[in-house]
Amino acid sequence: MTHTRRMLPALLAPLAIAACLLGCNSRATAGHEYLGNWQHTTTFKNSYFSDPSKTATATNLDTLTITKEGDHFLVREIRTMDDGFGKTANLGTHTTPAIITNGILQLADGSSQPYTYVKSTDTLVTRPGEHDIEYHRSK
Repeated sequence: MTHTRRMLPALLAPLAIAACLLGCNSRATAGHEYLGNWQHTTTFKNSYFSDPSKTATATNLDTLTITKEGDHFLVREIRTMDDGFGKTANLGTHTTPAIITNGILQLADGSSQPYTYVKSTDTLVTRPGEHDIEYHRSK
């Protein structure tokens, strides 16, 4: 019986270390699927101001860069528009802290709907209005 009591701590120590490492690792990687660069592109027909008969396809590009800073995330959004006639305009850039709540990325300032990661399509989905917006991972 004394031999068994001495062996028990020796057997439990590796199990305790393994459990700690697995638990710590899962917290450190929570939300890793959100990290990286994401894009959402929309196009529309644009008429030339001085000659409305000339048209081109304009492109709005929203780019998200999501990074992790300790326990929180930073979401940097850059919005640009190419008018289709050779001019590109920067429509704004802002960075917002975010957190993962129940597996969903929520901006801390509440300025946007949460982002949900869809594993089957490797996309981020948000619904700021009536329709879902999908962001695709940049390559």
